[in-house]
Amino acid sequence: MARLLVGDSHGFFTVDLETNGPVLGAALDDRMAEPVVTSAMTVALAALAEGGAWPELVLHALRNLMADMQQQLASVRAM
Repeated sequence: MARLLVGDSHGFFTVDLETNGPVLGAALDDRMAEPVVTSAMTVALAALAEGGAWPELVLHALRNLMADMQQQLASVRAM
């Protein structure tokens, strides 16, 4: 199990994240884990706080990002 505690620089939120398994554990040990998780939480909370269309827009953007990642990984693995 790996664990990461992150928060924004203004003290608005903290997140205590735990993962299981070697792949996600290694992800939390990565040097970029803290800024990526903090950024993701900031975007998610800001969209939810603003309401309106923002939560759906964030979900749409994340779906597109994940689809692009999947496509890129598939093309690399096919080589």
